[in-house]
Amino acid sequence: MKSSWWYRLSLLILLSVIPLSGQLKEFEIKEVEAPPGIPVFIDYPENAAVYIFSSMNNLDISSNLGLVADKSTPREGKYLLIVRLNRQILTVKAPGFKEGKIPLPAMGQRERKFYQVEELITDGTLMINSIPEGAEVLLNGTQYGFTPYEGILPEGDYEMILRKEMYHDKIDQIVVEPADTMMYTFRLTPKFGTLSLTSEPTGAEIFLDNNLVGKTPLKIEKVPSGDHEVYARLEFYEDVVKTVTIQDAQTTSDNIIMPKTQDALNLEKRARWKKFRSATMYSSIGAGAAGLGLKFLSDSKFEAYNNATSTAEATDLRKQVENFDLYTKIAVISCGTFAGWTLFNHWVVIKTPEPVQSVELSLQPTPNGIGLCMRF
Repeated sequence: MKSSWWYRLSLLILLSVIPLSGQLKEFEIKEVEAPPGIPVFIDYPENAAVYIFSSMNNLDISSNLGLVADKSTPREGKYLLIVRLNRQILTVKAPGFKEGKIPLPAMGQRERKFYQVEELITDGTLMINSIPEGAEVLLNGTQYGFTPYEGILPEGDYEMILRKEMYHDKIDQIVVEPADTMMYTFRLTPKFGTLSLTSEPTGAEIFLDNNLVGKTPLKIEKVPSGDHEVYARLEFYEDVVKTVTIQDAQTTSDNIIMPKTQDALNLEKRARWKKFRSATMYSSIGAGAAGLGLKFLSDSKFEAYNNATSTAEATDLRKQVENFDLYTKIAVISCGTFAGWTLFNHWVVIKTPEPVQSVELSLQPTPNGIGLCMRF
């Protein structure tokens, strides 16, 4: 029963020590040149000396042959050990560290050796920046945070992936050096572009992938790369649907030509013919007024002709009456022509379904006088 208890206790202690041993630090031991200012060793002339420099003041140093003397001053960062001339091994210990070994060769009398002992630094500082910031940092498949990232990692090579929405993944190999700061900056390639749209005429409503985004002229930022459907709509113009392709980090421009609808063409036709109708109506009124004025003058000259006192005066007045009668007839014909043209314009506006493209006017001789010819 007692042996079973000791067995369990020993096993518990062993299990508690095993994980701790895996966490022990290591020494970095290297031989160095004699620094300036070290006095020549004159004590112990039949022995040798080992100088160990360290920023650690808790080193415990021993030799498998035993030390002759220990003249160390740890607070000053210097350990002075008097050793025998034979080959031997120095053992360096400190709490939390694995034992370090310094093999010493056979040495001569008053010979000196110099060593530097420090903690072995196997980790390095890694700094990763990205443009833009906020990218997820993956090292060897493990998520470490987001840019800008700074952390302490074991030395070695790492596969880095920077991942951010709307940007392509950035994959690269990076290195962490021990006791050093490695800084990397990466520019991410966007998976979007810019869409710039204009239209003829301007002011068309634009739907991008069935979403209303505004009216032309229009610039849309951060449109995902690839094909997109653009739908343009404007009153009195036919709807236009087309496909645009967005390239990474580029601006795609397009001008949308919008044909008029038949209703719009009819409205324009009616507006043109209404203006023409107004012009002919006022022209008819003007010609009629001119005809009345000429008729009044002709009657006045005819009355003067009847009261003429000489043959010459009568002849002159007769010619004036004939001229005024001709002018009056022309005015009356013009008035009637413009009135007829006004009625025709009104008929075109009301009755004609398609717009009249052009009208040619010409005066043609007829058996009864002069006629107005209209050709469409």
